[in-house]
Amino acid sequence: MPEDPTGFLPSFWQGLGLVALYVALGFAFIILAEILPALGVAVPALLSPLPKALSYLFALRIGRRWTRLTWREAFPFPLPSLAQVGAFLVLFAGLELASKGLATIVVGLLPPVPSFLQRVVASLSWVDIVLVAPLFEELFFRGLILNGMRRRYPAWKAIGLSTLLFALIHANPWQLLGPLLVGVVFGWVVVRTGTLWLPVVGHAMHNGRVVLEESGTLPPYLDHLHIAGPSGWLAALLLTCAGAFLLARATKETRPSLAATALSDPTLAEPVFAAPTLSDPDPALGRPPASGYPPPA
Repeated sequence: MPEDPTGFLPSFWQGLGLVALYVALGFAFIILAEILPALGVAVPALLSPLPKALSYLFALRIGRRWTRLTWREAFPFPLPSLAQVGAFLVLFAGLELASKGLATIVVGLLPPVPSFLQRVVASLSWVDIVLVAPLFEELFFRGLILNGMRRRYPAWKAIGLSTLLFALIHANPWQLLGPLLVGVVFGWVVVRTGTLWLPVVGHAMHNGRVVLEESGTLPPYLDHLHIAGPSGWLAALLLTCAGAFLLARATKETRPSLAATALSDPTLAEPVFAAPTLSDPDPALGRPPASGYPPPA
């Protein structure tokens, strides 16, 4: 029997399995990092992001081989145009306003963040938050999982399912709405532009802004817009819509390669053209051709 063409193209449950693999690897590397000092092995502070990076690297390596995507299909990095960059910055400004507003609402509705979760966040270095997390999370969710799912599902469904997995990896209710919004927008950006550069840079800018505000290095420059009030939400809506419109004008929706798409949908395979027969009319002459081949030009 022929091989099931969708067997290696990640469904939601297969994507969830990849996320579980990353989490398991992360715990393993974290335990190892805790054991080494007890054995007298000094671990430099600069290597603190290493467990997360290694977990993602192993999961990306295994996932790419499992899905049978090429490196270029799974992790596209063509340079965006200046028009795309400008449109994305407008979109990103609206996204930042909206995500800050959602965070304000969540903080007001939920009880204070538990102390153990605060300690976990405080233990992360800026390298982990601003460099490692944005790069590897975008490679994993908007790269491997989203681009793999697009060969199995319509673009909107692939964006939604990969976003849900992205939100699950931030497994606490205080960070649920933000990743959902970011995942949908960044997923759409990848579909429109065909590059991971914009989501990676935008993710790093978002995390960097949060780190600077939490450390007090940068004043919370968004607070004066009263994001929880009408003016802030209106600004977020206008910027997001304007950025999305400009980005849509500067791009066209990218699609998976025909050869890969045809694996999951045989009806999209390259058609085979048969030679014309005597019964095929010749539209140029208004009568059947004299032979089984088109007349000479």
